[in-house]
Amino acid sequence: DWVAAAPLCPWAKNSVAKPEAVSYVATTAATRDAFFAAVEAAARELAKTTADASAAIAFVVAPAFLADDFPAFSEAVEDLEDEYLPEAGAWADDVQVAGFHPGWTFAGLPPDAPVHFEKRAPHPTVSVVLVRGFAGADSARVADDNE
Repeated sequence: DWVAAAPLCPWAKNSVAKPEAVSYVATTAATRDAFFAAVEAAARELAKTTADASAAIAFVVAPAFLADDFPAFSEAVEDLEDEYLPEAGAWADDVQVAGFHPGWTFAGLPPDAPVHFEKRAPHPTVSVVLVRGFAGADSARVADDNE
């Protein structure tokens, strides 16, 4: 609830109110291909959901995928969004991903800047949201917050 109250995530308020719209996928993926496949499977399921699009969100948690290498994880998430998902099919236009990592840091900020914690998670994680839900979420911040 504190994430919604802060507000750190534009989907949090709606998702907290509709927990049936939230899904979690834990994967043992340790390679890029396995991680991308796990995210794709979660994204395909989310794209088919009948849940409220402004609340629907899937979290793919991958403790074994680049947990000790934030720069490589960040690059992988960028490749996932820019290269892999667009090649996966037309359905991929319906979703957007955002990465979270225990070592997340924003470029140009001091290492102890509190804002880094906005994108930190205990394990490497990708959230997947529905683009059609942007109208019902506080999505004006999404692109800026994911840089």
